[in-house]
Amino acid sequence: MKFQFSLIMVSFLLLISASGDTLAQADSCFQATPFCSITGVDYVSTTTAVMSESGPDYGCLMTQPNPEWFYLEIGNSGDLTLTLTNNGCGGNGCDINFVCWGPFANPVSPCTAQLDTAALVDCSYSTAVSEVVTIPNAQTGDFYLLMVSNFDNQPTTVSMNQTGGTGSTVVDTVAFSVSNDTIIYAGDSATICVTPEDPSYAYLWSNGVTTACQTVTPGITTTYSVTVNTGCFTYTDEVTVGIYADSDSCAVARCISSAIQYGAGTNNGTAEPGPDYGCLLTQPNPAWFYMEIDNPGNLEITMSNSNNEDIDFIIWGPFNDPTSPCTAQLDSTAIVDCSYSTTATEVALIAPASTGEIYLMLIINFSNNPTLISVDQTGGTASIICDSILSVPPTMQQLWWGVYPNPTSSNFTVEFDLTERATVGIAIHDLLGQRITGLKEQELNAGHYQEIMPMHDLPDGIYLLTVTINGTPHTKKVVKVRER
Repeated sequence: MKFQFSLIMVSFLLLISASGDTLAQADSCFQATPFCSITGVDYVSTTTAVMSESGPDYGCLMTQPNPEWFYLEIGNSGDLTLTLTNNGCGGNGCDINFVCWGPFANPVSPCTAQLDTAALVDCSYSTAVSEVVTIPNAQTGDFYLLMVSNFDNQPTTVSMNQTGGTGSTVVDTVAFSVSNDTIIYAGDSATICVTPEDPSYAYLWSNGVTTACQTVTPGITTTYSVTVNTGCFTYTDEVTVGIYADSDSCAVARCISSAIQYGAGTNNGTAEPGPDYGCLLTQPNPAWFYMEIDNPGNLEITMSNSNNEDIDFIIWGPFNDPTSPCTAQLDSTAIVDCSYSTTATEVALIAPASTGEIYLMLIINFSNNPTLISVDQTGGTASIICDSILSVPPTMQQLWWGVYPNPTSSNFTVEFDLTERATVGIAIHDLLGQRITGLKEQELNAGHYQEIMPMHDLPDGIYLLTVTINGTPHTKKVVKVRER
């Protein structure tokens, strides 16, 4: 014979937010899932007839078959009324029951020894197909534990919603964040994450990945959106992985310190005028790189074309930095090695190379067919790096990572971060090095900055944007197009 028992206990409580999605089974106190008063929660009850764990005082519940555990974290103080309904047993509803304990400081510790008679808040062992849970005077920050049982042991979906009271559960107690936007070279990879990572959360990225972190290799600038369902609320955000413009001019040469592979341009024009290209009678589809010497010695670099077609190269040096030589120093006296052969594999030699020296290298795709070109150090005792003060100055540990829109028909925005006070200047040059416009150098404190650069009066074409930090230039290609 079943009977109803109700115990009212004065205390303050608030619920944690719920998603309204069907939840996974939480058949023990330690697996309790949060209930969200805003959206409620639906779950499919088990029908294994397994009884709830021993230990707790289940009050009026003489039996506890097919248990489902929840916890409620109070956000706004006040009374709470929850209504439980179900659609099983031929659509007429099955006999469900519940017991509620609280208040507690957290939802985990009580599972050990605190679910006793003194903690009982409400309980029902009636034969009804719907139940009403009453929690009076719930106080912000308190937790309550609720166990619902399926007495009839028949398949059913149980719906639980807050139907009364001025109290409410917490909507969002988790501070989520995603990785900062970043820029990589085409062919490189970036790892993007949303934190915190919790196995009980459901993650879904716009590209279908269902883990908190993923490694992406986008071919174009791509924005990845992510949705996290905690079972109580849904968090959404996005992160953009940008692609550096092709390193097809000296001023935007790419630093290499280890083996790389890049997609060679086709019909990508010819190398800029100005440098002495030595043995290279033509310079189609240029790709520029620089190498910074760490340990001294000879350095052997091997380049190979995956299509087994003609590539060529030239190297200049040594220099003190990778950008200043682009203006007037790439002359015949600076040529270190050069090849204009018909082979698909080229080997360059720098002998000897000293610590701190910079060497500029141009590789051309003579065949003009789409291909992958690999570049790697294959010999010598020297080593190369990309992380010295020449490559990443202290004030630009998070280098300006936004130039948008690019291409543009009017203006573009330069976005950058400073980790400490620094002298900053911004300039736009044409490909011959002539300054077009810019902002005078000024002292800026550490922080995040955005500067709008006008382009609407400039002819269509390619320009070089240079951000100078404490005298060190950082250059990127920008493109002006005709407004449609």
